[in-house]
Amino acid sequence: MPPKKQLSPYKFSCEDLFKTLSKYQCNKLLQSVASSYKIPDDVVLKERENIINQIDNLKVNISYKKRKEYTKKETTTDNLDNRCCGRVYSANNLISIDETTDKLVYGSRCARKIITHGTQYCNQHNKSLTHGNFLEKPNDYIKNHFIVDYIKQINKDGRNGIDAKSELTKRVLDVKRSL
Repeated sequence: MPPKKQLSPYKFSCEDLFKTLSKYQCNKLLQSVASSYKIPDDVVLKERENIINQIDNLKVNISYKKRKEYTKKETTTDNLDNRCCGRVYSANNLISIDETTDKLVYGSRCARKIITHGTQYCNQHNKSLTHGNFLEKPNDYIKNHFIVDYIKQINKDGRNGIDAKSELTKRVLDVKRSL
């Protein structure tokens, strides 16, 4: 079944706009050809009228399909038991200090729901766990990955409010030296 043709909400229809643009472009082309090959004006006018008549007689069928509306699935959860344990790279929270343990935290915990109760991860992290498990201590490679980007942010004139002389920055630089 062909899509239903909807009326355009604008003053001119798409068909009129198409024909107007076609006439304009053909007129420019004729002028260019006429000046390049020194064609007499009466021949150019006759051809222009012929082309305009052909464009006016064109049947242009432009239709609109209504865009499919998508409903967003609920992918995040506040319940930590049903939440993915994957570590994610978060530009706003590259490295932070855990207030309860006073340790550095690298990245953030994925906010998606787990697939089933048999796994710890969402669909994405079940396929690929790039930054490791958030609940486990990261290896040196992951630490270095987050530290390098954290230092880049410091060097960008305090981007995201990162203070180069803060306690967090001092601790991060100490870890960097020990790696």
